[in-house]
Amino acid sequence: MSFVYLQKRIEENWGKILFVGFFYMAMGIAATTFAGVATFASVAFLGFVVVAAGIAEVVFAFQTRKEGRFWYHLFFGALAILCGVFVAVSPVPNALILTLAASIFLIGHGLVQTVQSAWIRYPYWGWSFTEGVIELVLGGAIIYSWPFSSFWTIGLFVGTGLLLYGAQLVSLAAMGRRAEKIRLAAAQAKKPPTTLRKPSSREDRGRDQDQDIQHFF
Repeated sequence: MSFVYLQKRIEENWGKILFVGFFYMAMGIAATTFAGVATFASVAFLGFVVVAAGIAEVVFAFQTRKEGRFWYHLFFGALAILCGVFVAVSPVPNALILTLAASIFLIGHGLVQTVQSAWIRYPYWGWSFTEGVIELVLGGAIIYSWPFSSFWTIGLFVGTGLLLYGAQLVSLAAMGRRAEKIRLAAAQAKKPPTTLRKPSSREDRGRDQDQDIQHFF
């Protein structure tokens, strides 16, 4: 897909993109406002996704049973279904585990990023260093207030992601709208002006008709 084609599609559908962007932003605001509900809903949804993936794996195992590795796909498909059901049925303990894992990941990633940026000192390393420090502080705050942080952490992450993605779509729609205005203005500037002169009197109309007849013959 070329950049010109993509830009044209954005110009044609900027209104739809704007609507979807505002929808994502509204969902993000709702998720961050009700972070507890969003946390358990996200965990339950993750469980249903894992169940769907396990069912697909089992179906794939039966479809390709003549090609070998039938028991391999069947085993992992059944395991995914069991894990997905466990996650969907018990979102509270799984939210505790996922929150603890997320805090450990933030601390580890932030530590690596701060040390790497301070050691290499590549261009604009200060931004990367600051991001790493924020991840360290956030991960430390989450693990310090654990397990109480499990009731809002995942929902806050999901809501922030939806809000940022919606803002990105809104800016993309605004860019498409500006490009459409520029294209229409350029097309209007290239169009030759058409002026229609209305004859002021009957004599002028008759003279114009005589000139048209002479020009014709």
